[in-house]
Amino acid sequence: MNIGIDGRFAYAKNKRGIGSYSFNLLNEILQNDLKNKYFIYLDSSNAETNLSCRKNVVVRTSSFSFYPFWEQLYVPICARRDELDIFHSMGNTGPIYLRKTTKLILTIHDVMFLKSIKDIPLARNSRQCIGRFYRRVVCPLAAKKAAAIITVSKYSKHDILKELKIKNQNVKVIYQGCSPVYVSGRIKKDNYFEEPFLLCFGADDPRKNTLNIIKGFLKAKNTYKIKEKLFICGYTNWNNSNCCKYVKDNNAESIVVNKGFIKDTILANLYLKATALLYLSTYEGFGVPVIEAYFAGCPVVASNLTSIPEIGGKNGFYIEPLNIQKIATAIGKICLDQKLQGKLKKYGLRRAQKFLWPVLARKTIKIYDDIYNKACQTEY
Repeated sequence: MNIGIDGRFAYAKNKRGIGSYSFNLLNEILQNDLKNKYFIYLDSSNAETNLSCRKNVVVRTSSFSFYPFWEQLYVPICARRDELDIFHSMGNTGPIYLRKTTKLILTIHDVMFLKSIKDIPLARNSRQCIGRFYRRVVCPLAAKKAAAIITVSKYSKHDILKELKIKNQNVKVIYQGCSPVYVSGRIKKDNYFEEPFLLCFGADDPRKNTLNIIKGFLKAKNTYKIKEKLFICGYTNWNNSNCCKYVKDNNAESIVVNKGFIKDTILANLYLKATALLYLSTYEGFGVPVIEAYFAGCPVVASNLTSIPEIGGKNGFYIEPLNIQKIATAIGKICLDQKLQGKLKKYGLRRAQKFLWPVLARKTIKIYDDIYNKACQTEY
């Protein structure tokens, strides 16, 4: 079987979210499947890989860097030339036109881009807005032609069926995992972060709820006199943001610290040493940081919305993410109650075992086999 995979996200710089999913799943698939031939499609923006040293892997690199052209023109041409039986697109969209003998498999992580602006407000980042428009146009068309759709949570499956109106049996739920660097026993410890701190991920995107997290933290700081600072990771437009202005207006720059984009190895240390992760997003198809924190043994205070309680499990610590008073109360509780911290650490480490990449990769390969066998039966 000839299998093509969109590798752009897997080998992009500064991977998070879809990039992390693609990289780890692809790596595990190639380790588990030596019988099929894989064609990995990249573009000029991708970092160098060592994939071509594998006997059953062919790497194709295009000079196209504009994603719509790459996906809708370059990939179909390659799929025909390489005589693909299956093409797997891992980033919510896929090529609309493939020859009939090439079966399309999509991974759709969520369909927030199909929601109304009232439900999921536009991000301030123009690139994200353009990407949202592209996905709104392409995803429904590609989904209707897909032989199978993989998604990462039962919540997302429900959302996909509702928004795309496709057959239930075409949508398969396979949870995702996280990078092995977050496994607590493998984390290379350093001494950079000795002061107590809470950790969160920030962004201009309103659903990340960063401003409310900051407000809740400052309220908890005043009410409960906690020692922790708040470290914010991933906020790339911090200096021009409303969050930065709010922190400055409240003279809180010494206790609310923007760390920018953090490499996996350093982030693993942050999880290991943080009092807790505050993951209070208002919409997620999965919520990878919850699993990263669980693997690292970091307590999590999480949102009670969308897929997050499903991924976090029934014994997680959940609150209403838009209620500043409840955020403050939860922060005070997690910082002052060491027994609660210990309980959540133990629970997270047990829960993490449900999200191991080798198992998830084998389930994905089975979908490839099932789709291929079904196509062969139909043909003959």
